[in-house]
Amino acid sequence: MMPFFTVVIPAYNRAHLLPECLDSLTAQTLADWECVVVDDGSQDETPALMAEYSRRDPRFRTHRQPNAGAAASRNAGIQRAAGEWIAFLDSDDYYFPDTLAAFRKAAESAPIAAGFLTSTPVPTGGLDGRVTVADAFLPNLGFTGARPPLSMSSAAMRRSSLEEVGGFLSEAGGDRYPGAEDWEFWVRATARFPVATVHSLVAHYRVEHGEGKHDGFVGSGRILAAVQRIFADVRESPVVRERLRTDPDREKFERLLAAHTRMLASVEQVRAGKTPAAAAELQQAAAGCETDEELASLVRMLKSYLYFPRSRPREAVERCAGWLAALAAALPAPADPRLRDLLTALASDAYFLAAADLRQDGRRAEAWRTALAGLRRTGSVRSLKSAVRFALAGEARA
Repeated sequence: MMPFFTVVIPAYNRAHLLPECLDSLTAQTLADWECVVVDDGSQDETPALMAEYSRRDPRFRTHRQPNAGAAASRNAGIQRAAGEWIAFLDSDDYYFPDTLAAFRKAAESAPIAAGFLTSTPVPTGGLDGRVTVADAFLPNLGFTGARPPLSMSSAAMRRSSLEEVGGFLSEAGGDRYPGAEDWEFWVRATARFPVATVHSLVAHYRVEHGEGKHDGFVGSGRILAAVQRIFADVRESPVVRERLRTDPDREKFERLLAAHTRMLASVEQVRAGKTPAAAAELQQAAAGCETDEELASLVRMLKSYLYFPRSRPREAVERCAGWLAALAAALPAPADPRLRDLLTALASDAYFLAAADLRQDGRRAEAWRTALAGLRRTGSVRSLKSAVRFALAGEARA
């Protein structure tokens, strides 16, 4: 009998983390699942570990292949899946006991019967179990509004929907978009289907491991190359082309794609110390934003590419806030006052967001030093209000 879920887990040298991941499946309150672990050429004890798990529970299956990257590994798992729904779980993360039960309940509800599911991978507010459905194509690209909480370890997709979208893109030598192959997949998925978000906590994202990967990806600049390639390729996707053929927002998409491509060039320049050129490029990017929401989204994405290393918030905020303030000061005349105000505000907010993260991690003394540094550096009414919020509630989010 076909299982309801196939959980696809790509694994490369994760024998030290896999038991917690796999045990979270055997602990599920919903038993109607199988799991395909794709061993992507591991050189550690992963093969022996998987042999033992398969012996104890036949719902576990393993496919071993030469190392080919995350995209090819997920595709191999999808090809071997028997379930009606495909769920994704990274080998360094794990599910909570009711994850698959919550996904099945949501999957069987009428509004999302033909689409795909996602949920927040980390604790956030409003976890009341409800399901909301929204078109997230432009927000997922970072062009408008808040980006949806799309994470491989907190997502599931109907097999027929996945076949329409296509798998993950890889090429000889590895992933086509190294470090961003999952995001490119979500670009195509959100172009075809609305996002059904389950407001429940379903997965534990191993921050201490993921932060290191993120820091290397952003700090090296590889993220810029990957996103630039995605932006250059996005129009050629059959799924995206089909959407744009009849989409009333096609002009908006083209306009914001050009603006965000310019923004990426600005990021490269400011990181290279070419602040005046970066500011001029950013001003041209901002000219492509017609609304305050579009401009705010552009600047938020700019900040995300300048904030690193995320694992060391104090170091990250000093660098990021310095770049943002320098860009604001270097904007050529006549500068868009909205752009200057947004850059200045983000430079201020960055300190208090970092301080809130530090306090959440239990590093209270460093959190207070960071908050005070933000107050000294910006000295604005906004930063004063943020400091008060931080002092009263430990929450500096504007």
